[in-house]
Amino acid sequence: MAADWPPEVKNRRSTAGAIEWAKEQPGLNEKRWWRRCLEFSARVYGWTAAGVGSAITHYHQMPDNMKHPGSRDIPAGALMYWETSNPHGHVSVYLGDGMIISSDVARPGYVDVIPASDIESKWAGRYVGWAPPYFPQGA
Repeated sequence: MAADWPPEVKNRRSTAGAIEWAKEQPGLNEKRWWRRCLEFSARVYGWTAAGVGSAITHYHQMPDNMKHPGSRDIPAGALMYWETSNPHGHVSVYLGDGMIISSDVARPGYVDVIPASDIESKWAGRYVGWAPPYFPQGA
């Protein structure tokens, strides 16, 4: 599925550039991403910060027309959200073919390319939905 983001979605990196950048990160990995999934997702798109305090808050502050609750028809580059035992939830960047780039799941503090289903199978996360990479408060 090709990404067709709403016009207000403007990032410092294109979707293709963001995915390329993200895929390069595991090779440069340092143990510094513990509980920083939202920051990592914002960095994928060229921001240093998302502008909100938690992944699940970021999803709930998305305009309704951008949210895709429960949908598994996800375009590459979209942000996927889960509610977890942590009140901040979790967000990852979808790479396509069922794979995400995510912090903490495979190795706490590190970023890895993993199946999206690992959030549910390893953390018992409840998938909330996806949204375009929209960071209106990004810095």
